[in-house]
Amino acid sequence: METPSRYLQKIVNKIIYNEDELKIYWGDDRYVLGFNSPTMTNLNKFFSIKTVYDTIADIDRKIKYSFNKILNMNLPETLEGYNSFSKQTDNEYWAMYYVENIIFRTSTLWDLLAQLYNIHFDLKYDIDKVYYRTLFNNCAQGKNAIPQAKRIDAYFREEDNMDTTPWGGNHAYVTEFRNKMTHRNAPSISAINQYATELRPPAMYVLIRVIEDYAQVSHYINELLSQIDFEKLLSEIRP
Repeated sequence: METPSRYLQKIVNKIIYNEDELKIYWGDDRYVLGFNSPTMTNLNKFFSIKTVYDTIADIDRKIKYSFNKILNMNLPETLEGYNSFSKQTDNEYWAMYYVENIIFRTSTLWDLLAQLYNIHFDLKYDIDKVYYRTLFNNCAQGKNAIPQAKRIDAYFREEDNMDTTPWGGNHAYVTEFRNKMTHRNAPSISAINQYATELRPPAMYVLIRVIEDYAQVSHYINELLSQIDFEKLLSEIRP
């Protein structure tokens, strides 16, 4: 039977972003850094998309760095028999540190997918007021609903289900985990208090959840990018 770490490694290996993908070279070793104009021309739109893509590629590299750090810690491959009240080993402690890093960066990928939507579909949201859950919900409504946005919105609403591959409800789980970290108490620490009863989950369990969510947002990003006519956007500078 395939181990969780091997399963996740195969998922991560399939996620590829090329940092040079949208570079426009000018000569042998120079490239155009960017372009700006008062109005949203095709060229301005291209470089706006490029900036978001470059950020995505940078985040992806950091997610993979954290993921490889976790794999090197040789976490238990089974979730059975885990004791949430036992003292964490150093490996488990630092593995959870890198898992939390991946959680925050994966959340940022969802934000950046929403920014790509805002640019590509000319949604005209203020760049500082793009909230991905709201944006995708809005884009999934009405007769002009965007098909991909409907699938994304449905993904956010999935019920928890560990009998499927990938697991159902990953995004809801990861979002709740992140919210606990920022608003209540660290879910990586078992605790009983006035806010909640929190049992520390195995680092491998949380890793499976977030890597499957990371794979899903990457799928949607690449799906959207494949629909963008970059040649049209660059027609202003190409003969």
